[in-house]
Amino acid sequence: MWEQKRLHIPDNLGAVTCSTLVAHPWVFGLGQQEESGFYLSPPNAVNYLVNKLAGASVRQDVSVIMLTAPTLASFATVLAAAAEVFPIPALTQVQRRATTAIGLATSRMQLPAMSNSLPPALPLSVSTTRLATGVQDMIQAFAESAAPSTPESVTAALAEFAQQRATLLDMAKQGLKQLQAGSVPVWAVSAIGDTQAAARLMRDAVPVSDNVFTLALMFVGEDLAPLRAMLGDL
Repeated sequence: MWEQKRLHIPDNLGAVTCSTLVAHPWVFGLGQQEESGFYLSPPNAVNYLVNKLAGASVRQDVSVIMLTAPTLASFATVLAAAAEVFPIPALTQVQRRATTAIGLATSRMQLPAMSNSLPPALPLSVSTTRLATGVQDMIQAFAESAAPSTPESVTAALAEFAQQRATLLDMAKQGLKQLQAGSVPVWAVSAIGDTQAAARLMRDAVPVSDNVFTLALMFVGEDLAPLRAMLGDL
């Protein structure tokens, strides 16, 4: 049964190994293409994912997270909020597609402006230059951190290291608290150890079926308990 859940980062989050399948308006052959863009309703997204389950082992966990909206602008907003909490590549890619689609829709209504000015200045960065500067920075850092030569300097270095360690640990804890403070409402359904049961639950009373923008993420694996822990009650 589909339920509204709060997607968040819980305490003691464990690792997950699973297959990930995604349904969204820009999946080739899935979304409905119109002159105004691409569309996908929740029922069509669910049917697509259920069909994908046909080839999966029966004795596996399944969890599905669905984001949906009636307009492209609201869909992009929902995706952006979800990406802050759960920036899985499949989600962030769809967020970029939605943002690009909004930009294209806007540009169609605007006349191109002629400009003789230079483009804005941006950092010039390619993989080889980043690698070269990184190595140079590392060499410089090693050169500046020569080994202390007296007992007093050793003691001072150890004290500085302890302070830096404490600072980094505090920053890590604060960062974790910020991650755990974020959440986003989603539609979700889960089944434990039974992909056939998952298919039945997914087909039952698909929510907000009249919406035309949908992203559904389906996770299939041996143990999705950590992922289910991310789906708290609203």
